[in-house]
Amino acid sequence: MKKKSIVGLIVLTLTLFLTGCGTPYADGVYTGTSMAGMHGEFAVEITVEKGKISKIEAPVNNETEGIGKKVVDQLFAQVLEKQSAEIDAVSGASKTSAAVLEAVTKALEKAGK
Repeated sequence: MKKKSIVGLIVLTLTLFLTGCGTPYADGVYTGTSMAGMHGEFAVEITVEKGKISKIEAPVNNETEGIGKKVVDQLFAQVLEKQSAEIDAVSGASKTSAAVLEAVTKALEKAGK
């Protein structure tokens, strides 16, 4: 019985290790860019502190003022909440969403996840 428990614990530990469960991003500031937006280049700067995304900014944002800012703010909030670029696009703003998500994904790849 004890042997089965030890084997089960080893399998669980290896599974968690191999799937990267709980693996944080590397601390630092990372940039990513995209040309997929409505009006050209879109760039993000992501700050990671203590392994978590703490801040996202858009130093280059050529999206339409007003609606574009709302979409960017909404997507940034989702990325911060989920700590990932694996979020849904905003309905009716597919090009802006694509640009934001591509830039965020590129930045997070540099952060190691």
